[in-house]
Amino acid sequence: MAYRHFPLSILPLMVISMSLLNSQTILVEARQLLEPELPELPKPELPKMSPQLEFPKFEVPKLPELPPFPHLPELPKPT
Repeated sequence: MAYRHFPLSILPLMVISMSLLNSQTILVEARQLLEPELPELPKPELPKMSPQLEFPKFEVPKLPELPPFPHLPELPKPT
């Protein structure tokens, strides 16, 4: 009959890992106690902006036209 021995070296690792999991919740609770609730501040009103400046309109130069596409002869369709 096979005897399975539980390694004793795993026991301290399990204890340390469980204590770390427990300490994380304590840190979160402590942080919530330290952070005070901030009062709601009113939204600041933005100052009125001056009217937008008008810029002169520039003419866009016309692009030169491309030469016409050369005509290709039609190929006979295979039957």
